[in-house]
Amino acid sequence: MARLCVTAVCRESYLHRFLPGELQLDQVLQLGNNNQPDAPPNASLLPGKTRMTDQQITEFSQRYQIVDHHADDATGFSATLLFDTQTNSYTLSFRSVEYALRANGGDYEHDGGPGASGEVGRDGFAFAQLVSMERYYRELKADPARLPAGSALNVTGYSLGGHFATVANRGQVLYLVSIGVLISAQDKEAAAESFAVLPFPISSSHALNTS
Repeated sequence: MARLCVTAVCRESYLHRFLPGELQLDQVLQLGNNNQPDAPPNASLLPGKTRMTDQQITEFSQRYQIVDHHADDATGFSATLLFDTQTNSYTLSFRSVEYALRANGGDYEHDGGPGASGEVGRDGFAFAQLVSMERYYRELKADPARLPAGSALNVTGYSLGGHFATVANRGQVLYLVSIGVLISAQDKEAAAESFAVLPFPISSSHALNTS
């Protein structure tokens, strides 16, 4: 459980500030889900409470490698691919709802009621971000340097991220098609005649675990 907690904090952190060198990794993990440019990483109190302690940062850095990070795109989708050096497995972890407004460093407009969460409430699925999830997975799968074929792949998420992990795991019975509806597996062939069917589940190419 502790292992999943630290990977969860990592995925909620704004890694796009680390990868280009704006901040060091320990600073990004100290900030966690705080994305205000003037926020000091070592501040005892910040608006977002999803942050790592110094000990957790050390333990995380000794065990995990950040393979890839998909920062918020036009739909608001974000995810992080991690490699566990102890188990030789990969974890694709989906970010949850960012409750801060975009003006304050978050992305509530895309994740909250006006966006993906509202879609889930109205329609049962966050269609726009699910399409982004599938595209991102395709990119990873096509690049063995990031995600080798046949490797063990875990998918994790909380809140909105849990929605993505659930859909990825249930792909053997549900297929997302380009018109934005879900159809049953038995209708896949019929739909393929007219629409581009996105090939869920992730487990079709990788050993999949969910949590």
